[in-house]
Amino acid sequence: MRSSQQTRPKGRWHDLRTGIFSAGAGIGVISGIAVGGLAVAEPASATAVVQPAASFTSNGTVIADWYWVRDPGQSATWAFDLAPLAAARQSSVYLNVNALVTNGVNGGSGFSATGVKFIASCNGQSQVLTMSLNNPFKPRDPADSAGVGYPAYGSSSAAVNLKRFPGCTTLSVSTAAPYPSGRHAAFRQDSAVLGFSR
Repeated sequence: MRSSQQTRPKGRWHDLRTGIFSAGAGIGVISGIAVGGLAVAEPASATAVVQPAASFTSNGTVIADWYWVRDPGQSATWAFDLAPLAAARQSSVYLNVNALVTNGVNGGSGFSATGVKFIASCNGQSQVLTMSLNNPFKPRDPADSAGVGYPAYGSSSAAVNLKRFPGCTTLSVSTAAPYPSGRHAAFRQDSAVLGFSR
């Protein structure tokens, strides 16, 4: 019986007996082991990490544990512990948000929100983080969907500039109504995380 370490062809290949595969040859080869029908890549040199919010406050309208930020003066704020970000690679920290978005009170499905602003702040310093909350649901229908087709997701278009917040231990991130195109958005504590590489 031949060893699985035998010479293999250049380019893409997949050994069906062992589950070992390669997606290329030369520089940039991606390889790994297929487990249970899924390809599991070998460990990379960088690791993506998520930093959840330490706390959350909102004066939004509460419906089913979501805080709807829809009227002027309503807002949502998360506080993030910055200590774990000391290990973050430079310019790798981004705000990632999952929310509910619709076109109004008792709104419809499939609506996204563009140009949504979040303000990161600490000790008098601030940074505006802008994103689109993309809703992939189809169909887009303005009629009351009773919550169907509301989930939307997005990430800041620019990295959080940690150098702007020297000496800070906690970073506050806030968003407030009104939103472009009259969109309504709902959040909760786990809606916002900081994603980074280390």
